[in-house]
Amino acid sequence: MKMIDLLENHKSKFGDVIASAFAPGRVNLIGEYTDFNDGLVLPMPLPLGVYIFISKGPSGTLIANSEQFEKETKRFIGDKPNGDWTDYLLGALEVSGLDKTIGLCVSVYSDLPVGASVSSSAAIQVAMLKALREGFNLVISDENIAKLAQKAENEYVGVQCGLMDQMVISVGKQNSALLFDIQSGKTENLEFFDNVNVLTIHSGVSRKLKDNAYNDRRASCDRACKDMGISSLRSATLSDLSKVKNYDDRIKSQHVISENLRVLECVKALRDNDTRLFGKIMNEGHKSLSKDFCVSTEKMDTMVTFSQDFGALGARMTGAGFGGCIVVLADRECAKNLVPIDSIYCRDASIATDFGMIICNMGKETRINEPAAQLEIFKNNAIPILGIIESPGTLEGGDVAWLDEKTLAVGHTYRTNEHGIKQLKNLLEPKGIEVLVANLPHYKGISDVFHLM
Repeated sequence: MKMIDLLENHKSKFGDVIASAFAPGRVNLIGEYTDFNDGLVLPMPLPLGVYIFISKGPSGTLIANSEQFEKETKRFIGDKPNGDWTDYLLGALEVSGLDKTIGLCVSVYSDLPVGASVSSSAAIQVAMLKALREGFNLVISDENIAKLAQKAENEYVGVQCGLMDQMVISVGKQNSALLFDIQSGKTENLEFFDNVNVLTIHSGVSRKLKDNAYNDRRASCDRACKDMGISSLRSATLSDLSKVKNYDDRIKSQHVISENLRVLECVKALRDNDTRLFGKIMNEGHKSLSKDFCVSTEKMDTMVTFSQDFGALGARMTGAGFGGCIVVLADRECAKNLVPIDSIYCRDASIATDFGMIICNMGKETRINEPAAQLEIFKNNAIPILGIIESPGTLEGGDVAWLDEKTLAVGHTYRTNEHGIKQLKNLLEPKGIEVLVANLPHYKGISDVFHLM
């Protein structure tokens, strides 16, 4: 949707716009699980993000419209959080210092995938705070916008996140990586390589941080620090690991300590314009996340290996893990050939399963040569084919999403066809995979359902 269309849609519903803002999503290139250890991170903003328009509304009331949901939600400013997506808007209002008697009408549009570890929630709060700054002449720096967004997430929404996401979204620059020292609070935008592409590819599984997984890893690092007599792993060296009593604590801490070193090595590679070294370090980072920190998945490991074997300079999972995205560094020619992987593992004309690929052949509605091109890619890379769905309607990878390893959600809209869904069930249910069908309004895909879950 074009910006002018978003603006006109908002004005037709709510009248004159007093402010607007955009905040990008982010991808972390290196520096995973270092943030709660006072470490170093190197994320970069994405070109996709969240757009917000605000107008004046009834006193004490927030009326929020989502272009994805095609509906309005009314909340009272000062309400307690209730789990709705509008909590992120109310949280930003709560920490802004504005009087609760103001009234706002807000339109939100996002082209970020939900559950992909690209920080859609942080982007909403940063965009909202920037719009409030513009609309009410608030004197807040971009750095403090990031800190307020974190405060809103911690104290209002109730998620104990670090500051990395909000900081890169608020102060990062396009085509640059942001070196963020969590301990000192210092940031530096570093111009990125101009002869490579960064691809963010969804695994097809929305990230769901497993029960207590984050807390367990944090506690493991805390115990290691206690054994070493230090306040955070930022102060530790690899030789200090011999002081850690528990093997699991030792191996988890080894990831964090070595990951901080990898951030510094990547910064040097960036300054030296050494793309090959940067990619090599990304590969090492994924191995550590998968084998030592144990936050990757079999599917993400397969995607990373596939990308590396295909000729990418480097590839690794990004974000908290347990689903979400991988990030790939590739030269332009390789990136051009890698683009179909986005279809292979996530959307458009194919669906990835643990038993092989399912290709969706929608005839004239399929992008030109896509099924044939994917068959060739699968054949060349020894990827098994589970089946081909022949459907005169459309049933795309973008209309499905894995809820967990044994449950696939399918969005049933005017676009999707009963025949295609029946074929999908026939392929997967004998393998022990449940296919859940959600009846959705026109123009809604399954990704929109995740906003409601």
